[in-house]
Amino acid sequence: NYIKDFFIENTSGFKDAFFESEKIVLRLCMQSLDDFLDPHVGIRIQDRYGLIAFETNTFCQGINPRELLGCLNVFEVNIELSINLGHGDYTLAVGIENEGMPGGGFKSVILPTQVVHKFSVNRNPASAQLWAGSTNLDSRFGVKLAVLKN
Repeated sequence: NYIKDFFIENTSGFKDAFFESEKIVLRLCMQSLDDFLDPHVGIRIQDRYGLIAFETNTFCQGINPRELLGCLNVFEVNIELSINLGHGDYTLAVGIENEGMPGGGFKSVILPTQVVHKFSVNRNPASAQLWAGSTNLDSRFGVKLAVLKN
């Protein structure tokens, strides 16, 4: 198994439920990837219908674990996220690919994407803003008197 351990750090202390716009850190402890030429770790968040809410990987973020660390027997990937998702249930999946290509593709798959965690997103009781949809765009409304010209 290439995923040695998995942690979530956040201010609320909850691991299975987050408030909208809460900031979290995913810590993926990886192992046994030293035999691969150019391994990259990716994450995917999907809603309860299987629609992808977010997906990225170290290659697409411009991070090359092999160049930065050299030895990849045991290493950690840290991912900071703002949970700007609509209220509901989600899964977090992790995959590992090898040898990134322009455009974000890979020559081979080391570990097909697999679910490592399930969580829900809840309305933040400290927020006065109400919104609906799949993503919080952090809108800011304002109004002012308009001057009409004749």
